[in-house]
Amino acid sequence: MGRAHKAPTNPKLTLIRKALAKCRPLLIRGVGVQAKIQVNPSAAAQDIAKLEQQLAETLRGLLAATGQPVSSATEELPATGWVYQALTGHRNAKHGNPCSGPALGYMHNGKLAVFGILLSEAEDAVLAAAGEGSMADAGGRLRVSGRDLPDAVVQLPMSSIDTATLKLMEHGDATPFHTRKSGNLLADALKVAAGTADAAIATRFTPFEALGIELLVKEAGGTTKLVTTPAGETLLCGNMRCVTALAALVQA
Repeated sequence: MGRAHKAPTNPKLTLIRKALAKCRPLLIRGVGVQAKIQVNPSAAAQDIAKLEQQLAETLRGLLAATGQPVSSATEELPATGWVYQALTGHRNAKHGNPCSGPALGYMHNGKLAVFGILLSEAEDAVLAAAGEGSMADAGGRLRVSGRDLPDAVVQLPMSSIDTATLKLMEHGDATPFHTRKSGNLLADALKVAAGTADAAIATRFTPFEALGIELLVKEAGGTTKLVTTPAGETLLCGNMRCVTALAALVQA
């Protein structure tokens, strides 16, 4: 994770830390229940819907106290105000996969100024602020890797159809690079920012997710690139060399 990093003094980052910390017990309990039982699709859907509602209410309550506009990530993003996504990696949570959790950020003049995400598999949130870097809440600046595409780890799109359309498994064998899939594109961006993956390919993303990925990765020293591919708009993130090489592959 790099050298120790002081706890953020940015008041909006402080609020994000507080909000995600308050969500953590709900998140751990909700996802943990799914992991311990044999999933009944109907019951699991009801439990996760209830968890998502509880997380949303917790986040909205804390954010509304600031007096700033508060929007869900499914709504039109405000030029200035708070945006939250109560449960990223929804399918993962439904099946007890710990790669899921809430994310939130603050928009300022149409740009995402701060961002935070907490996955149920992590003890602490990951935070990012424009001009201040990406950091693990427990302390530690995040940095993207410096590895080239051959032998790199590339996180694949959530959609298997898109992975097939872009022939990513074939490219991985030919180039070669290693492929992984978490089922949560914000979690993929977190891995890239932390250097545990070298690049990620995202399709079917929301505007909030795209902004969150961009802030997380760029503040960790990486880059993002939006390209048009046979799978539609595709967002690439990682170090410059990997992103450039992947762009050539997916647009071919």
